[in-house]
Amino acid sequence: MTFHPVVEYTPPIALIRPMCTFVNKETNRNSKRILDHAQKLSEISSQLNLIIQRFTF
Repeated sequence: MTFHPVVEYTPPIALIRPMCTFVNKETNRNSKRILDHAQKLSEISSQLNLIIQRFTF
């Protein structure tokens, strides 16, 4: 049985920067999508509250 040492691969800076930029853009896009959904849910929630208030005496 031969032992293979684990060699850690570090990508060059030239690759790391674009990867970080891509991840940041995706994160920003996802954050915006989440905030948009939260806003919509908030609006739906307040509409539902108004409807519920009409039916409760």
